[in-house]
Amino acid sequence: MSKSEFTLVTRLDQQDEQEIKKKKILETKLLRKLDLRLLPILMLCYILSFLDRSNIAQARIANASTNHHLAASLKLNDFEVMFSISIFFVGYIAFEVPSNLMIKRFTPSRWISRIMVTWGITCVALGFIQNYAGLLICRLLLGIFESGFVPGVIFFLTFWYKKSEISVRIGWFFTSLTVAGIIGSLCAYGITANMNMVLNFEGWRWIFILEGVPSIIVGIFLWFYLPDYPETSKFLTIPERELLIERLKIDAANNLKDPHFDKVSFFLVLKDPTTYMYSVAYFCLACPMYSFNFTFPTILFQLGFSDLMAQLLSTPPFFMALVAILVVSYLSDKYQNRVLPLLLVA
Repeated sequence: MSKSEFTLVTRLDQQDEQEIKKKKILETKLLRKLDLRLLPILMLCYILSFLDRSNIAQARIANASTNHHLAASLKLNDFEVMFSISIFFVGYIAFEVPSNLMIKRFTPSRWISRIMVTWGITCVALGFIQNYAGLLICRLLLGIFESGFVPGVIFFLTFWYKKSEISVRIGWFFTSLTVAGIIGSLCAYGITANMNMVLNFEGWRWIFILEGVPSIIVGIFLWFYLPDYPETSKFLTIPERELLIERLKIDAANNLKDPHFDKVSFFLVLKDPTTYMYSVAYFCLACPMYSFNFTFPTILFQLGFSDLMAQLLSTPPFFMALVAILVVSYLSDKYQNRVLPLLLVA
């Protein structure tokens, strides 16, 4: 190789390095823009989702000291209260897969917005029930209307991020659950202390009403704010869209905008043992998590704390969960290892 040829090759290598660095800078800016656009609103939605499905735990003891709590107002025994809590999951499980399939047919912004508005209306309706039957119907409908939200959002995020980037985003999304636990307890404390018998409504009714209305408002806002697909996103410039589409060619889900149900892929998932392994793992996680969330305020109350103090003392466990989620999701992406972080928290 002559000196001139060597010089030319060196210059080309330097240009390639500069192009790679330039592309990385552009990708970093693009990711930051995606994060700011998508994650805050989706996290807010999940906060509202968890509030509206679990606020019955706070309503159960709200103003118990004055005998204005949920069970006393509706003349319910402990079994009826627990059954009304559990029936939520009947609708949730039955309609979760069908609801999630509708995202591709109706687009994410439309379907997720519909989910939020309908569950918000149902939560508000819980504030006006007069008997056990009304409680059961509303809780069942709440499960039906909330079904598809969490898996739908996770599926939606795969439209925008590479596989190596998705775990930390899902981790941030799930931190909303812990934030919701903190906010829910504090809101219940404020409502219980100040809203009991306002307009002749017990405090527990105000918990449902005041925590349901924001879901309706945010759901309507989501209709206009949430982008559907990279190709149609208006908040990105044309070069940003092209870069996003290019970097997702390998990692993106297939046929994102195809509304048809892919039976082949569906049955491949059913045949994959990994599907059942993760299902069992999540079952083992969900059972203690929901059992704790729905019963902890009542346990504290029965230990002798006042209804207000029981609501306040429900917050510390969620702070610890928040730290754990952030650490595990960070380690999962940093070391590109999904198994060890799961074993750590298990």
